[in-house]
Amino acid sequence: MTLALAVLLALAVGWCWGHRTARVRIIPVGALATEDEAALLAADRARFEEIAAQLRTDTQRDPSAGSSCGAPHHLYPETLCTEPAGHYVRDRHPHGGPLIISGRECGGAAWDEPQDAA
Repeated sequence: MTLALAVLLALAVGWCWGHRTARVRIIPVGALATEDEAALLAADRARFEEIAAQLRTDTQRDPSAGSSCGAPHHLYPETLCTEPAGHYVRDRHPHGGPLIISGRECGGAAWDEPQDAA
């Protein structure tokens, strides 16, 4: 029994001493945070350009679609309506298109024209 307690004590002391003297080394692998951010921004920009080019070629390819409405959103002027021209009817057929804020597509938007305060 005494031998078992001595072995247990030796293991406990060895475990504590080993963890106390352990060294933690941080080895950076891959790119830095700024390089990651730049790469993500470049990928987002390339995706935006690809979508914009696809939208331009879709309207050029299908002559029966006519021209798009192109009405700008009243709060986000970069957001343009992509519905066919002449589609708008208040409260029934709103404007719609990709929501673009600061040159980046952030989802979709549907909007009515603001009413004049008279």
